[in-house]
Amino acid sequence: MIRSMKKVILYAAKPRYGFIAILVLFGSVAHAAVIGLNVSPTTRNVAIGQTTATTVTWTVVNSPTVPAATSTVVATAAFIPTCTTTPAYVLATPTNSSLTNTISTSGSSTVVHSISESVIVSADIIQRARNNGLSTISYYRRFIVPPSIEAVDPGRFACVTLNITGSGGASFAITREALSFDDGTSIRILPRGLKLQAQAELNYSGTGLMQAMWEIAEPPSTSGEPLYRPLAQVNQSLLLGDSKVIKTPVLPTDSMGLYLVRLRIIDPLADYDTPVIRYFVGDGRPGKDLPASPMTLVGPAPMALLLADTGFTWQPITTARAYQLEIYQTGRAIDIVLPDIGAAGNTPSTSDVLQALARPPATGMLVPGKQTSTVLSASARVHLKPGREYLWRVLAIGADGSVIGQSPMRVLRMP
Repeated sequence: MIRSMKKVILYAAKPRYGFIAILVLFGSVAHAAVIGLNVSPTTRNVAIGQTTATTVTWTVVNSPTVPAATSTVVATAAFIPTCTTTPAYVLATPTNSSLTNTISTSGSSTVVHSISESVIVSADIIQRARNNGLSTISYYRRFIVPPSIEAVDPGRFACVTLNITGSGGASFAITREALSFDDGTSIRILPRGLKLQAQAELNYSGTGLMQAMWEIAEPPSTSGEPLYRPLAQVNQSLLLGDSKVIKTPVLPTDSMGLYLVRLRIIDPLADYDTPVIRYFVGDGRPGKDLPASPMTLVGPAPMALLLADTGFTWQPITTARAYQLEIYQTGRAIDIVLPDIGAAGNTPSTSDVLQALARPPATGMLVPGKQTSTVLSASARVHLKPGREYLWRVLAIGADGSVIGQSPMRVLRMP
């Protein structure tokens, strides 16, 4: 039996009529027609509002040829309301709809071969189907050996029926994985010997046994292509629900350098790239012998307008005695329009940051270490000019006065 693997991602697209025609030509005139086709599984549950991944295996039977020949089996794909060779319309097509396999036949022997693919059904496709009043949808493929005329050799088609359910009735799948260290950050800088753990927050649908592996890449491999080794195996029963937190064992901090940590999901198949978090181990203290730890800003959003009640909020650094809010001028005038949060330019360039830091802050505030938010006081606000752009950041100050944490810069606008 011949096997191959292909990953296909479904996406929401405007309804289209007809299927994508895919032709793969080969040297021999003789070819082995598709005379049989089966798919496994034949049904799968998908949940409203969730992306679902599943492995589909197509078993194809090809007729013999005389003389011996090499043929390429080609499959077209579509996402349709009902499993039929002439659907009323097509909801969407996969981004990579081509699926091929090369086979050899000779004499009177038929050839049976399997082609597997990872099918990812997005939440957008499920919602599109619901908007069209559908409770089930079909993932369709038609297999044929070109060059053949469809009227003479139509090939074979088969479908996987997808039942649209609520989250409780959905097939077992991991839909989201968020990694962080024990302080809630995704990057840590720490001295040797400090205890450290990480965790994964998983969102899932259905019920089942998750198999995964905590893996770590240690220096010096992280200076080039990371080499991951197993850290701990995870076999976790995920009961009907929607989230679960999985913790690592204590992470190594005995050698200096960069470490990478990930939770690789083995089963069920995940529909996302495995996330990675990083930590750096060195001699000394953050802010003194080590760089300042990175901080995460919560609000205001990039390109926000500074109003009288605008709150500045950030994630805490556990050992901070105080936080310094700094606001730097850029000298740019602004248009008073609502920002496009996803637009390019909302993140300041390196040159803009360096130019701003070349001068003292235009204004700022110092707040106690137990406080992780503040509103700019009237006396601090008076130093800001209307209609101008500024950059702001937050620094965490340690007990000895050193900077132990530092956030990235964010764009702020004065109306």
